[in-house]
Amino acid sequence: MAEGFRYHQGRPSDDEVVAGIQSGVVAFDANVLLNFYEADPKTRRKRVELLGMLGDSLFIPFQVKEEFHRRRKESARSVSKEYAALRTAVAELKKVGAAFGRVNKATSKSRDPVSVSKARNVITECIHDLLGQIENLEREDPHIVDLAEDPVLAGLVSVFEGHVAEIPSARKIAKRVREFVEIRVPLGIPPGFRDVTKGDEAQAAGDYLIWSELIGCAKSRQVDLVFVTDDLKSDWWVEGSRENPTAAHPSLIAEFGRETAGRRYFQVTANEFFARAVRALGDPPVDRTSIDMSNTDPYEGEFEDGPTSPGLIASVLDDSLYMEISRSEPPF
Repeated sequence: MAEGFRYHQGRPSDDEVVAGIQSGVVAFDANVLLNFYEADPKTRRKRVELLGMLGDSLFIPFQVKEEFHRRRKESARSVSKEYAALRTAVAELKKVGAAFGRVNKATSKSRDPVSVSKARNVITECIHDLLGQIENLEREDPHIVDLAEDPVLAGLVSVFEGHVAEIPSARKIAKRVREFVEIRVPLGIPPGFRDVTKGDEAQAAGDYLIWSELIGCAKSRQVDLVFVTDDLKSDWWVEGSRENPTAAHPSLIAEFGRETAGRRYFQVTANEFFARAVRALGDPPVDRTSIDMSNTDPYEGEFEDGPTSPGLIASVLDDSLYMEISRSEPPF
């Protein structure tokens, strides 16, 4: 009787997370992978190596792949945009310098032209020097990523081969989107109900599409799962601040356990994961044979009507509403 009233809450211990990394499946959110673009090359390489050490326990939901590629170029240009913002600010300073000492026609007051000229020259030299320093900083900044080569994408492709989920059928995606819009959002069921205003219905349901794939993977493999995400909204976390979330939302833990016959769900931020991954993984495994998922769908038949409301979805969106993804596309 007491077990039925128990509320799932509290953060797992370090030992529990380490055990989950060692024996379960580890999946990553798109935001974690996109943040690699803002990491310095040394940190980036180390993190990619750790991902590779996960071996067969690594899992990338198809929806994560889609979101990563949709936002990849924007993330790669984020640091360059900061330098562009600096140059824009300097351009405004040029206008201020050009206006220095301008004659006030309304009062006919004037300034000594020699002193005004000197001041303007000093301002111009400072601006020129500042622009030069900004240019040098940008040229030498190790965080700048050349999209023509894109070392982030190259590194991820090298370790994700064979670990990216097959695209779910359009019918299955449509059922999940409809359940998200018609059932989960009105009832405030996590995850993703905070994203209801984000883009179209399919885009708003992105978190729930990922969640469905996570449950499907754990259910198919009969393992615990560690999900690494830097999405700190309250439809993923509870009890802590945005900067230091305390625990996964209890509803997520309960639903995961219910749909996977009691398997455990661990949720950590990227910094938490990489801090524990060194302890959990140790030296790279000798055998890193990948599971070939290119011709199989391990989630076929899993909770056809959605994980929380079987039978409630009476209709699906037409397949034509969804992008047709070529089966011959790169694995990530």
